Amino acid sequence: MTHPLQIGTDPESVELVDRFQEHFGTRPSWCVRAPGRVNLIGDHTDYNRLPVFPMAIQRAVHIVGRSRSGSGVRLVNVDARFPPCDFAMSAKLHPEKQSWWNYVMAGARALAEQHGARHGFDAVVSSTIPIASGLSSSSALVVAAGLASARANDIYLEPLVMADLMANAERFVGTMGGGMDQAVCLGGASGFAVEIGFSPLTLRPVEVPEGWRFVVAHSLQPAEKSGAVQAAYNRRTTDCRLALELVVKTLQWESRQPDGPGYRELVDNFGSHGLIRVAEGVLDRALLARFRHTVSEGERVRRAVSAMSVGAFDEFGRLMLESHSSLRNDYEVSTAALDELVERLVQHGAVGARITGAGFGGCAVGLCASDQLETMIAGVKRSFYDARSTPDVADRLFECVPSDGAQVYDL
Repeated sequence: MTHPLQIGTDPESVELVDRFQEHFGTRPSWCVRAPGRVNLIGDHTDYNRLPVFPMAIQRAVHIVGRSRSGSGVRLVNVDARFPPCDFAMSAKLHPEKQSWWNYVMAGARALAEQHGARHGFDAVVSSTIPIASGLSSSSALVVAAGLASARANDIYLEPLVMADLMANAERFVGTMGGGMDQAVCLGGASGFAVEIGFSPLTLRPVEVPEGWRFVVAHSLQPAEKSGAVQAAYNRRTTDCRLALELVVKTLQWESRQPDGPGYRELVDNFGSHGLIRVAEGVLDRALLARFRHTVSEGERVRRAVSAMSVGAFDEFGRLMLESHSSLRNDYEVSTAALDELVERLVQHGAVGARITGAGFGGCAVGLCASDQLETMIAGVKRSFYDARSTPDVADRLFECVPSDGAQVYDL
C-alpha cells in the first residue's frame, strides 16, 4: 500500500544507509524521522487535560529500516553508548531494566496490541536530539518506533490517532505523561508552534512571527525519566488528581463528562482565579501549590497563544517568566542551575525565559529578537558554560527552529 506519510527521500538519512548495509548486508527500504520538541509554555498541564504550546524542532530521531517476514526486530544504534538488541514484535513485551530499547518496544508493543502488527524489521537508529535534555528525545524514539512498526506492517493511522496511541504506549516505561510530546512530534509544522488541547486531542498551528527566535540552553544536569526523578514526576500527577478531587467535592460540582470532572471543565466554568480562591480554603500548602500552578499555567497558555497570534513579543516573554516562577515556587521542579540559566538568558538579551519540559534538570528556553540571537548565545556561553569549563556547547546551546512533524520516507 502507499503510506500517506511517504513523501520522498529524507536527505538526513543518507549516511545511515551505509551503516545499515554494513550491518545487515542489504539496503534499507524506508526511513522514519520523528522530531524533538521545545515547549514554549504550559508544563505539567497536559496530564491535567489543560492546553500546552510547544513546537517541533529541527533535531530528530531517525530510523532507517527494512521490513521482515517474521516477528524479529533487530536494532543497531549509531551511538556507541547504546548496544545492539533484538526482540520479537508482540503484544506481550515487558520492559527491561534501564534499556534504551524499552522506548522502541513501547511503540512496537502498542502497534502489536492495538492493530495486530506481527512483522518485525531490521533498523539502524540515530538521533540529533540531546539525551536527557527535556527536549523529548525519548518520546521521539517511541513515535519513530511506532511509525517503523506501522510501516513494516502496512498499517496507516491518522496522526492524531497515532499520537494518542503513542502517548499511552510510552507509559510502558513507567512515566505517567500526558501526551504533549507525542502530539507535537506528529503534528508539528515548519514555521509554526502548536496549541494542543486534550479530551479530545486537538492541534491548532500558530505561526511564529518573523523576527522571533527561541534558544535552548542545557543546565548540565540531565533530565532523567527514571528512578527518583520519575517517582517525583509521578507523585505530582497524583497530587494534582487529589487536589482536583478535593476542590470538586467542595464545589459539589456535577460533571457533564462521562469520566468525571477535570481541570478544563472547572476552569471553563469557574475561571482560574475563582478556583484558586476555593482551593485556598480546602487544600494544604503542597496541594495548593500544585493546584495553583496547574490552573494558572493553563491560563498563561491561553494568553501566550493570543500574544503570539498578534505578535505581542514583550507580553509573550513576560508570560514565560511568570511560568518559570510558578514552576520554581509552586511546582518545585526547577534547580539552581536552571534558575541561573533563565537569569543569564535574560541578562544577555532574552525578553523571557523558562524551564522547558518536566524540569528536575534539562533545558531552559529563551525568546529573543533575531538581531539579538548571536549576542545572546555568545553571552550565555561565556557567563554560564565557560565559567564551568564546558568544552563543547553545540548540543547544549542552540537555536530551535519550528519544524515539521514526523514523516515516513521511501528510500
